[in-house]
Amino acid sequence: MNSATTIKTPQGSSLKMSSPRLPLVVSQAAIEFDMAAKGMSVEFKAAKRLGDFLRTSFDDPAVANTEKKGLDVDTVGVVGRALNDSEWRGGATTVSEVVEKAWEIAGDIESKSDKATFEHLRTFCIAFGNTIVAYRESMQDSAYDSPYRR
Repeated sequence: MNSATTIKTPQGSSLKMSSPRLPLVVSQAAIEFDMAAKGMSVEFKAAKRLGDFLRTSFDDPAVANTEKKGLDVDTVGVVGRALNDSEWRGGATTVSEVVEKAWEIAGDIESKSDKATFEHLRTFCIAFGNTIVAYRESMQDSAYDSPYRR
């Protein structure tokens, strides 16, 4: 991978749904998964950031935690839509399914296993990137000029 296709992000900075870098990281992860599916050597830097985003956005469903963090409705909606658009293992119809499948994806990113998994991850990344863009465009379209002025 050459430096022209690598996205530089500050180390230690966490991604959020509102982060302007999120679509870039997701697109770069899709490229990494595509390259890996073709048998090319990949460092998975963007993929790791995507996995970190998913893990920090959702509580681990396998751990009984009394101090669960609040879920961001926008993140659940966008990730859920991407799961359904990519048909990730049957999609998701409930919040708990979105959380479980987000953690499955993060686990698959870490395992870096086989061609079929890389292709599924690439498909998810494409759907996720498209959903992020659609979400942001809808937010811009819903913004209106306030009739109240100072």
